[in-house]
Amino acid sequence: MNDVVEIKAGGIPGGIISGDFYIKVGSDSKLSIWVGREKLTTNWRLPENIIFSQGDNVVAYVNSNNMLVLSSRDNKQRSTAEELGKSTYYVFNKRSSKWKIIGFPGGRTEVRGLNEWLVGYVADIARKTQSPGSDRRRKHMAETGTPIDWRFDSANVFFSGILMLHNINTGKEYKIITSQGDSEVLWVNDSYVYYRVNDELIKARILDQTIDTGHVLAKEDFIADIHWAFEGR
Repeated sequence: MNDVVEIKAGGIPGGIISGDFYIKVGSDSKLSIWVGREKLTTNWRLPENIIFSQGDNVVAYVNSNNMLVLSSRDNKQRSTAEELGKSTYYVFNKRSSKWKIIGFPGGRTEVRGLNEWLVGYVADIARKTQSPGSDRRRKHMAETGTPIDWRFDSANVFFSGILMLHNINTGKEYKIITSQGDSEVLWVNDSYVYYRVNDELIKARILDQTIDTGHVLAKEDFIADIHWAFEGR
C-alpha cells in the first residue's frame, strides 16, 4: 500500500504507442517480429488464406497473452465520398491456436487488445465535414494536454464517433455510436466496457445482443487526455 508507481503515456485516441512491432513473413509463412533492429523468432505460421504481398508494410497492432493481431497497408481500404472504407485484421487466438479474419469499418481505424476483446475507434481519411462533436470538445490548453482538434487536423483523419468491440472467443461484435469524434474504448472486463466521450468516463454493461446506455462515472477536464486504462489486482 506504500508503493507508488507513476506511469506516463502519450498518444491520440486509440493511438499506437511508438515502438510498434513490425512483421516479416518468411518463405515458409513463418513470422518473425522486429522491434527496432532486434529480430524475435516465433512459432506462428500464417494459414493459406492469409497472404501479404511482397513489400507490404505488415504491423502487429496487438501482441498480448490472448491474441496476435496483424494488418498491413494493403488491408486498409480508404473511404469514398459516399461511405467509410474498411480495415481488415488477421487475429491469432493464442488460446485456441486458431486464426480468424475480422473486418472493421473505416480505412484509418485503429485497434487495441483488451483481454479477449479486440476494440477500436472507426476513422477514415479527412472529409469535407469535421469530425462530429466539435462544439463539445475542449478549445483551451490544459496542464494535461492540448485541444484534440489540433491533433485531428494535423493527422488529416475523420473520427466518426463509432466504437467497435469484437470478442475473439465468442465472435460477438458490438458497436457503440457516441456521435462524438473524441471517444474511445479504454477497458473491457467481464460484462462491462469502460469508454471515454470527450471529458466523460462511462461504464456500460455488455448484454447478449447489445450494450446498454451506461452511466457516467466521472466528468473532469483531464479525462479528455486519458487514452489508456488499467485495472488493479
